[in-house]
Parts: sequence; C-alpha cells; structure tokens
Amino acid sequence: ERWLREWLSQSAAAGICSYNDKTGRFTMKREYAKFLRGPEQEKESLAGMFQLLQPLLARSDATAKSIRTGRGVDYDFGPDVCFAMDRKNKNFFKHKLVKEIIDKVKIPRTGENLTSLLNRGVNVADIGCGCGSSTIAMATRFPASHFFAYELSPRSLEIMR
Repeated sequence: ERWLREWLSQSAAAGICSYNDKTGRFTMKREYAKFLRGPEQEKESLAGMFQLLQPLLARSDATAKSIRTGRGVDYDFGPDVCFAMDRKNKNFFKHKLVKEIIDKVKIPRTGENLTSLLNRGVNVADIGCGCGSSTIAMATRFPASHFFAYELSPRSLEIMR
C-alpha cells in the first residue's frame, strides 16, 4: 500500500490525478484514465503495455545477452506475452493501421493508393501476424481482398485459433 500511495502522490503532484484532503482519496483525471481502461473500452488504452512489463523485465538479462552475442531471443518467453502483445497492438491495427496508415501508402511502381488496390481485391500475406489482430482488422476493412496470416509462434497460433 505504501508504494501505491507514493505513486499516487507523485501522480497528483504531476497533475495526473487529484487528492482530496478531507477524504484521503485520489481521483484520476478523465483525460488520463482512458489509458488505463481495457482496449475493448478505449482505443487509446495502454493496458496491454502494462501486461508486458513484468515478462519483459524478467527477460532483460537474456535480452542483454542476445545483444552482446547477436543470437536473438525466443518470442514465446512467457505464457501471457503473446496475449499482451496482441492486446497492446489490437487498437492500433483497428484504428490507425486500417484507417490512417494504409491510406497513405502508395504503390511505388504505379503510384496507386494501397487502399484502392485493397478495395478492388488482391491477395495479401500478413507475415509475422502475431495473434492475427492485424489480419482481422485488414480483412474486415477490405472484404474484397483475401488475407493469409503467417506466424511461427505456437502460442500466438493457439490464441489466434
């Protein structure tokens, strides 16, 4: 409880939440609360990022070693990592990738907008698709195209199914 109170006191000092002297309660300001809501309720949620912190920190020694040796690290390094990555990225795919980013991509050879091509219908390979949220978001937005999801992680494939 002490650590939580210290964190909340620092958050109040930074203006993220407010403190009521009479009740002894902290209240998060609405403009910041959206980051703590689940991605199902809030498109700007950072909830998946919070889920990733513990496994990423636990993996820091292995990551440092991989940087020194150049050998890399396994993606499936914890039971909840794939789910947390998907939870962190799902809203980005749903709200940014298919509504903003793809619209800005031009096909180099023709100068055609990628959105036009996808609306007409093409085959798309989503390689390294994780739990499939990127593939689902694109397939939902561009139903004339056919999307094929490819992923090596057994855990991601399990979640995807």
